[in-house]
Amino acid sequence: MERIARLAHRHWLALTLLTSLYTLDQVTKYLVSHNLRLGESWPAESFISITYIFNTGSAFGLFRGQNDLLILGTFLGIGVLALVYRSQHNSGLLLRASLGMQLAGALGNLTDRLTEGHVTDFIDIGPWPIFNVADSSILIGIALLAFVILARGNGEEPTVTIKEEQSAEPPSAGVLDAHGEHAQRNP
Repeated sequence: MERIARLAHRHWLALTLLTSLYTLDQVTKYLVSHNLRLGESWPAESFISITYIFNTGSAFGLFRGQNDLLILGTFLGIGVLALVYRSQHNSGLLLRASLGMQLAGALGNLTDRLTEGHVTDFIDIGPWPIFNVADSSILIGIALLAFVILARGNGEEPTVTIKEEQSAEPPSAGVLDAHGEHAQRNP
């Protein structure tokens, strides 16, 4: 039990993002599919609207009607993300956030494919293809991962500052390096 508590504490950010974004994705898809007719938009004519459609392919309509192939690909992608996450013993907060977001998105769309045979999309912004919360999570997670990789490639480790409430810790306790460890202040 103590081991599980330590793991949950170390990976709190990835777990929080995974569960909250997955839940948000599934709840919004449910609300849209139960309150709009297929193809209906609300508001009817606007630059930004909620438009209920479903997608039998992947992003941008690729691989239409290839649900079984996309399910297999998603399982493989989730496996790769899990291996990458596990291999990063000193993963920082940004990497944990990135992988938590990507896993949430992959699981959200996988749930749709397994239960409905398609993915529900509804966020309709101007000329962009209609998408959903899971798609956004994947895209933002990939962008964050690219940032972390590029920053590491330049020899810099991105840092995240977390404002903490009053504590007995020294002032540097809220500054974390890319590994989620406390950064040392230079005198």
